[in-house]
Amino acid sequence: MNVISSSSVVPSSSTVLLDFVLLFEHILSLCAKFGSVSLMSALLFIAHFRKGKLRVDSLSPCMQLYLVAQTVCSAMGIPYVFYMLFWALPHIWSGLHDNPYYSPYVLFWTGIIEISYITAAPCLVTLLALERCLILKTGANLNVSWLKHLLFGVGTLTFIGLWASTFILYLRELPLQLDKVSNCKTTSCETIRTLSIHSVAPKVVVGLINIVCCFGFLLMLRSFGMPANLKNRVVKMAIFTEIFFNTLPALGALLFNWSTGLVMANYVGELSISACPVDAFICAVIYWRNLVKRGGVAQQQQNNINLMTVAKPMTTMANRNVDRRQTIR
Repeated sequence: MNVISSSSVVPSSSTVLLDFVLLFEHILSLCAKFGSVSLMSALLFIAHFRKGKLRVDSLSPCMQLYLVAQTVCSAMGIPYVFYMLFWALPHIWSGLHDNPYYSPYVLFWTGIIEISYITAAPCLVTLLALERCLILKTGANLNVSWLKHLLFGVGTLTFIGLWASTFILYLRELPLQLDKVSNCKTTSCETIRTLSIHSVAPKVVVGLINIVCCFGFLLMLRSFGMPANLKNRVVKMAIFTEIFFNTLPALGALLFNWSTGLVMANYVGELSISACPVDAFICAVIYWRNLVKRGGVAQQQQNNINLMTVAKPMTTMANRNVDRRQTIR
C-alpha cells in the first residue's frame, strides 16, 4: 500500500497565489514603513530643532500629532511585517505552501498592534481636516499656547481611545480556537468570533467622516476665497490618499464580510493592512516635499539675495553718475 506524505501533496493554485500576493504585500508594507518612519521622524526633528528649514512658520498641533502617531505606530508594526515576511520565505521557496508555518499566538500578538493601528489611523486625517476648518471658520491663532495644547491633547486622547478600544475588542478572540486557526497565514484569519468587523467598521465610519470633512473643507476654501497655502494643500492631499488607500479597501472588506460571512483577507491577502503603510509613506513624501526647504531652492534664494545686494550699489552708483552729468550740464 502506497503512503503519500503530506509534503508531497500538491498545493492548490489558490494557495500558491495567496502566498505570493501576501509576499508582495509584506515587502511593499515593510518598505513603506521604513520610508514613512524615516521621513516623518526627520520632519519632526526639523520642526523642533531646525525651524529655518521649514517653508512654514511651524507645524500645527494636529499635523504634529499626525506625524508622531504615524511614526510610532509604523515602527511598532515592523515586527509583525518582519515575522510575516521572513518566516514565510523559506517555506515558499521550498514549495511548502500548505504547511502551517506561522505560530498562531505569535501571529496574534504581533498582528493585534497592526490592526489597532490601521483602525485608528484614519481619525488622524479627520483631526487634520477639522483643524483646518476651525482655522478657516474662526481665524484661530494656533500660536496661542493654550489652544495649541488643547488641540493636541484632544486629538491624542481621541487617537489613543480608538486604538485602545480596538486592542481590547480584539482580545475577545482569546483563547484562540487552535482547531480553526492553526493554518492561518494572516492575522485577519484568526478573527473567528468577530470577522474583523470591530476593526473594519470604525475605519469605514471614520473614512466616511473624512469624505464629509473633505467636501466641507473644499467648500470653505472656495467660499472664503482663501489662497491655497502649503498647509491647506498638504491636508487636501492627505485626505484624498486616506480615502483611496484606507476607506475604500476597508469598505470593500466590510461589505464582503457582511454579505458572505467570510474574511476577505483569505482571498486577496491583507490588502487593508498593507494599504495603510503605503498611505502613510505617500503622505510623508507629500509633507516632506511641500514643507521642507530643499537645497536647490534655498541656494537659489540665497543667490537672488546676493544678486540684489550686488545690484543695489551698482544702481546707486549709476544714479550718482547721472546726477553729476545733469549738474555739469
